[in-house]
Amino acid sequence: MLKTSTLRILWIWFAAAVLAACDGPVSRVDWTDSGGQQLEAETPQVLVVNLTGVLGTTELARCHRALRQAEERGCTYVVFRLQDAGSIGEDQGDLQSLFDAVQASDVATIAVLRGRVTQGAAALALVVGQVFCLRGVAWGEVEDQGRELQDYLTADPDSALSTRLDALRAVMEQRLDARSTALRADARKLALAMVDPRVQLIRATVREGGLERSRILDADEFAALQQRAQEPNGPAIFGDTPLTRPLSVDAATAEEYGLSNGTLDGFSQLAEVIAVSRDSVGELAVNWAEKMVAWLELLQPFLLAAGFLLLLIEVKTAGTGLPGVLGCVFLGFALFYSYLVGLAEITEILVFFLGLAAIAVELFVLPGMIIFGVVGFLCLILSLVLSQQSFVVPSNVVEQDVLFWNLASLLSLFAVVGVLAFFTWRLLPRIPVFNGMMLAGPAGRRVPPSNSAPTNAN
Repeated sequence: MLKTSTLRILWIWFAAAVLAACDGPVSRVDWTDSGGQQLEAETPQVLVVNLTGVLGTTELARCHRALRQAEERGCTYVVFRLQDAGSIGEDQGDLQSLFDAVQASDVATIAVLRGRVTQGAAALALVVGQVFCLRGVAWGEVEDQGRELQDYLTADPDSALSTRLDALRAVMEQRLDARSTALRADARKLALAMVDPRVQLIRATVREGGLERSRILDADEFAALQQRAQEPNGPAIFGDTPLTRPLSVDAATAEEYGLSNGTLDGFSQLAEVIAVSRDSVGELAVNWAEKMVAWLELLQPFLLAAGFLLLLIEVKTAGTGLPGVLGCVFLGFALFYSYLVGLAEITEILVFFLGLAAIAVELFVLPGMIIFGVVGFLCLILSLVLSQQSFVVPSNVVEQDVLFWNLASLLSLFAVVGVLAFFTWRLLPRIPVFNGMMLAGPAGRRVPPSNSAPTNAN
């Protein structure tokens, strides 16, 4: 059995690793993009997150850590600097978790857009409090009209596509309603058209009642306006231009209709706009946890399966200690990944290990009580499900899909662990090193000789 001091060292090392992943030095931002040396910024008012390309697990982990650190340090703003960001294939569940964190944060959020910003990055820009565009930006195309695999698995792919787009549009409407700053009507139409490529928007100049203004109209509104134009003293419509589908807007259009808060000549101008000192703007340095999060994403199913299997081996070979410690470490790293990408909080991790402790009490301290085993199992199920999603009860179709896949993954995990455990029990007794550790079942116990057995008379 492992010594108590050794176990204590292992747990201290794991806790230190978790704490190290939650912090990191803050570097002063290089405003000129020249790659110059970045100086230390001890007390930043603004934390900047640079995002380029696909928003994968590494980028999302950095966003979540910036939000946590901004709240802990009392920062005024978190700025997402999106440059040629967004790509097809980004994980919707992880993105929704980031959006939840952004809109639940007490720190004001800003997005600065440069280049082509699409997909998840474009959606992130829609849910933050303020948006600023640099000249030459192309912002939009959150969703395209192409079918996905699940659409083809249905009897009517077109209907499935329409249902999915309706659900995504409804989710974005909820996000827009939850924004810290409400969008104007035209800006809201532009935002929803980015998500729903079926929507055809028309940009037109309308003169009515002696006033002339540029408006964004959908197909129904444009048709109704054309009918009114035929009436005496009706409105006049000219310069009508269909916008692209899926929608993508430039900096001038976004500013004109209130989708953005302004157009910047360069990123350095942001400090003047939000009235902060340039020296108080910093960026968290990338730490080791964010570099390894992509590997943890690939290894998480293995870590969960191996962790549970090692705990079962510990139960079968009670007293050895090493399988139990390794199992807890594997499960800890699996939950650590969920924490880094914002799916799990400390609460879910504590509930998980509380469930393991309750099951251990059922097995080793109070066998036969049942209540500890049931409570422990329910804690495990609850924590594993919640650690894969940012909500408790689904409130829309997208969250319902996430919950369905999480439950399916959990059932698959238990099935794999069950199969591996079955073969492990069959193989371990045949291995010389392990067969002495296995606890013998009732059939394997030796029956002591009975005191009433007949004896030969002398």
